[in-house]
Amino acid sequence: MASICSWCIAGGIWFLYPFFNVRGIQAHNCSQIGAISDQYGRKDVLIFGNVIAIVGGVVCVTAKSIWVAVIGSTIIGLGSGCQSQSCAILSEMFKKKHRGILISTLGLLFITPLPFLVTGSLVGHAMAKNATWRWVYYLYIILTAVSGIMIFLFYYPPHERQLCSSWNVRSKLQALKDFDWIGALFTILFIVLISTSIVWVISEKYKWSSAAIIVPLVAAVVIMACLAAWETFGSKNPIFPHTMFINTRGFLFVLLAVTLATSGIASIDDVWPTEVSALYTTNQTRASVYILPSGFGTMAGALFAGLSMRIIRHTQLQFSATAFLGAIFVALMATLTPNNFRPGLAYIFVADFFGGAFKVISIVMIQLAFGDELIGTATGILNLARNIGPGLSNSFYVTIIRSRVSATLAKRVSRAVLPLGLPITSLRALLLAIASKDQAALSQIPGITPVIIKMAVLETELTYAAAFR
Repeated sequence: MASICSWCIAGGIWFLYPFFNVRGIQAHNCSQIGAISDQYGRKDVLIFGNVIAIVGGVVCVTAKSIWVAVIGSTIIGLGSGCQSQSCAILSEMFKKKHRGILISTLGLLFITPLPFLVTGSLVGHAMAKNATWRWVYYLYIILTAVSGIMIFLFYYPPHERQLCSSWNVRSKLQALKDFDWIGALFTILFIVLISTSIVWVISEKYKWSSAAIIVPLVAAVVIMACLAAWETFGSKNPIFPHTMFINTRGFLFVLLAVTLATSGIASIDDVWPTEVSALYTTNQTRASVYILPSGFGTMAGALFAGLSMRIIRHTQLQFSATAFLGAIFVALMATLTPNNFRPGLAYIFVADFFGGAFKVISIVMIQLAFGDELIGTATGILNLARNIGPGLSNSFYVTIIRSRVSATLAKRVSRAVLPLGLPITSLRALLLAIASKDQAALSQIPGITPVIIKMAVLETELTYAAAFR
């Protein structure tokens, strides 16, 4: 029965494989690209990232199998790591006192196109239903190409103008020679080990207790320690200067808080869509509508934070308050039942409202901890923390949901339907039919009745509700 129960939720989480693949690659790339852009200029890095992203989009749009799409997603992750420097680029152009409102408006409204941030699930489903899912990548390619052209024509960063005065072939070769290749290798190994462990857990290839998961995680911790030692004592041109981490209050503690806080918000962004499909509707359009409050909440919170940092100030208090209040409304999601989802729409709006505010405040705090010469590095490390935290937490969430459903679904359904006259030999077929939502298969089960179907569906929903809780 455990295999049946695991299969029951597979349809809701299989898409996380390419998702975590992109997240892991982007986390690695953005952490290093920030340092590279600080040292060698941003314009070439951005153009290079856009070209790589377009290549990844072309691979995905021509994919004829899921594994080709995964490869394309990996390439997109490489390119999007470069694109993640957009907040650093904007901040560098304006005075520090304007950065809060700048990041909340320009950064979230224009760099991340509003229709896709707020209504991404609805737009994506409409594309898949009325055209083809490939249009998601067509639009991605078009927008990325336009972005690259505009960067080439109109973007002239001040730091790069200083570099270009003495930037020649010899200096470029010297820059490659002086680059911290060992630090880059340690970072790549760390992200690969973490991402591999997450993907293996999500895909049910191994359990958390298996050596295949424990060994990479332990190795990742060891590599992180080696990276810290190398950047502190060995590298002459470190990617991550150790002086940044000495700033415990303004940088290190903020990173730790971001990692933990975004892990909670990830339950809204990544688990809520699965909960909607499992408990509340099988209609994809309606399911997409139920996810809309998340996007609207994020946008409203981001705009609020931009204004509040300028008007209210006391940024550190706002940082703590948004994290605390967001956690409260994430916890309130545990009160939902299969027959009462409307409060959940309000909870996710408010939780993501504080999540969006927290995101903007954290970006500004991290950037203000250092001068503009390290703004790209600081932003890249922040993006790394914001990807690693949700990546690990989502693997925990999926494992908990899967294990609880596997342990209780068959027992609860059997206790409800066997006393009503369903033959025990039909129980397996009933579980499979409910999991696949196949009405034709459900009606052909020996001994089935409308009352049995109703009770089986109810117990399945209650099981999922308890697991999501």
